[in-house]
Amino acid sequence: MPRYSYPPHDFVCLYEHNCPYLDGLSTTWVLGECHRGNDTYHEHLRIIDVLDGELERDRERIRELKRDYAELKAKYHALHQRQFKANKKKKDGADEGNADTRTPNARGKKKRGAPVGHPGWSRPKPLHVDRTVRVPAPTICPHCRSDHLTPQRSVREHIHEDIVVRPRLSRDPISA
Repeated sequence: MPRYSYPPHDFVCLYEHNCPYLDGLSTTWVLGECHRGNDTYHEHLRIIDVLDGELERDRERIRELKRDYAELKAKYHALHQRQFKANKKKKDGADEGNADTRTPNARGKKKRGAPVGHPGWSRPKPLHVDRTVRVPAPTICPHCRSDHLTPQRSVREHIHEDIVVRPRLSRDPISA
């Protein structure tokens, strides 16, 4: 006798509200939870697709910003290098003893800093002091944690100046 895949239309299960195979749970409740779980699963997939699209958009924006940053960095570097003279190699070896110190050394690297003869620069000391802060001497050495410190009679001054940077606004930062 063949086995039916579906019960007859007038069949009523005795265990519909208390199924022993489902640990006493109702079959209608379990089926409803199965359908709700499927709906929740599809909702989560939709949310993942939306977030994946936003993530891809953000990654593309990051790529654009990195390209722009690299371009601006190259422009800034070129602008900065324009103010210094290029190193000129001597054609003949007649003046080797009087060679420029800025020419590349044996490894091909230049000395760091501005070109020879470039005037040094330092910020002038302020004309007036806004506030004086007295700092007591430490009782423990910050390096070795020793508490056997000897006092010194000298006073050490330190000038700390807060600089407020206000950039110049212009259309083209390269031409300014």
